[in-house]
Amino acid sequence: MSLLAPRTLDEILSVADQLEGPEHPNPAFRRDEWLDLCGTWEFQPDPDDRGRTDGWAAAVAWATVIRVPYAPETTASGIADPHLPAVFWYRRPFRVPDGWRDRRIWLHFGAVDYACQVFVNGRLVGSHEGGYTPFALDITDALGPAGDQDVVLRVEDPPSERAQPRGKQTTEANPQGIFYTRTSGIWQPVWLEPTPRIALQSVRITPEVAAHAAWVEVEVNRAPDRPATVTASVTLAGAPVAEGSGTLTGARWAVRIKVPPDHASMHAWTPDAPHLYDVNVRLRVEGEPDDLVHSYFGLRSIATTDGRLVLNGEPLYLRMVLDQGYFPQTGLTAPDDTAFRRDILLVKAMGFNGVRKHQKIEDPRFLYWCDRLGLLVWEEMPAAYEFTPQAVVRTLREWPEVILRDYNHPSIIAWVPLNESWGVPRLAVDAAQQAYAKALFQLTKSLDGGRLCIANDGWEHTATDVLTVHDYTQDPRVLRERYRTRTNILAFRPGDRPLWLSATDASHRVPVLVTEWGGIALASAAPQGGWGYGTVASADGFLAAYRALVRALKASDEVQGFCYTQLTDVEQEQNGLLTMDRKPKVSIAEIRRATMGHADPDADG
Repeated sequence: MSLLAPRTLDEILSVADQLEGPEHPNPAFRRDEWLDLCGTWEFQPDPDDRGRTDGWAAAVAWATVIRVPYAPETTASGIADPHLPAVFWYRRPFRVPDGWRDRRIWLHFGAVDYACQVFVNGRLVGSHEGGYTPFALDITDALGPAGDQDVVLRVEDPPSERAQPRGKQTTEANPQGIFYTRTSGIWQPVWLEPTPRIALQSVRITPEVAAHAAWVEVEVNRAPDRPATVTASVTLAGAPVAEGSGTLTGARWAVRIKVPPDHASMHAWTPDAPHLYDVNVRLRVEGEPDDLVHSYFGLRSIATTDGRLVLNGEPLYLRMVLDQGYFPQTGLTAPDDTAFRRDILLVKAMGFNGVRKHQKIEDPRFLYWCDRLGLLVWEEMPAAYEFTPQAVVRTLREWPEVILRDYNHPSIIAWVPLNESWGVPRLAVDAAQQAYAKALFQLTKSLDGGRLCIANDGWEHTATDVLTVHDYTQDPRVLRERYRTRTNILAFRPGDRPLWLSATDASHRVPVLVTEWGGIALASAAPQGGWGYGTVASADGFLAAYRALVRALKASDEVQGFCYTQLTDVEQEQNGLLTMDRKPKVSIAEIRRATMGHADPDADG
């Protein structure tokens, strides 16, 4: 049995438990030394917002504790309060390891929803706005003598604010419809890391598949004031492949590393063969300790040609499943690293080669396991729900941070800044909203021209590399006819909205994908009040309906892939292939057969 294609639930759980990877919260940019600050913190709601004037930034003790990194709305946090006030505080003591005292100390947060201020020993060391992106603060100058230090966080997350990117988090008192329990405060890991005075700040790796090469671009936190060199060493499975080095004179440095052609052709990254090249980047500054960062890349390209998708120059048919990344006790935060592996192995076992991460910027460890296990990813920005100057500015601030954080992951093949005109409700008629969608497309392309971009997934396209359609029609005969020709497709108005907003021949050239469809609920598995886009009474009925819908789409010469709704149930939305606690509703093998269109359930295709 391949570790990448287990077939049964027991096999999947066994393989997920066996796999080991780096424990670091950001495997694509990791140092050897770091200190985990997750665990027990103190917690205090601030309904009257008096903490600042009452001096809560100092070492004030609170009786309530919370388990970080689980949001206070979740049961895993120990708080389990879905109706928090807009402002609340965290605190914990920590100690800096003795061996770090001669270096700069950085405090990292994976994600804090939504805006926060950070105090160390009562001193403001920085702030951040944006609920899905990381930030790091140099806290060295705020540290006291050796011994206990104190970090305090003031978080502001207005529960009904519609002008901040919030994705599927409800603005109402309780979850309903397609919106779920909120996620506030710290919901991804917190850690400390030591660096030299002059340190690596980012490593950006751009593969060139056809040229058997990769650009390694390095940025440091400040230009060196003494002689400095950078070396990038590339290995595969521990064996040396190539190396590049040079002198660092400013804050940035780049080198183009050639991979031997025969070696590169054998080790390109695909879902079936997810080869990863490790990259060690070492910064040497005269008179200072070295800074060493570990990263990796895959030799992978994605493009479109003649209405088709091509991966590494070969035709690609996308078989994706919608993945919202919610867990029963932990919300948007996975309970542990094993949960990521189990989800990915379940997706692959059911015959899918990709996921569309819906309205969530996922933890970097999930993306690492997609890179390592071979699963394609569409990454989608969580939506704001009003078109206001503030909403525009907030999205334009956070979306580039997403792209820059996740640029190195070979699994990501598409960026989606908007979905279904959420936050741009008058996109069809408002020139300002159209300009915003086009600006997001161009901004994305300026930061990453090597991936696909879909400015607004589902309908009302303004600028896109792929024509995507959301279609919850439950009748396979209707689907078969609708997607029989490009003319039929362009005539379809999902939700009574046009697919394309301007008269252009681009709509006749780009690939077509149905990126939301299905949504079948199994009545026998749905609790009271659960819903789906269609409902069947039995497991046999579910499989029959799923097979018929897949066959209808695959009968089209125009459709180049799909994304089925959805991987798991999420609270009241009960249309998952799995329950929310990851139990299959029907046979994994039968879902695989239908998804891949093979008579043999073990065929990989």
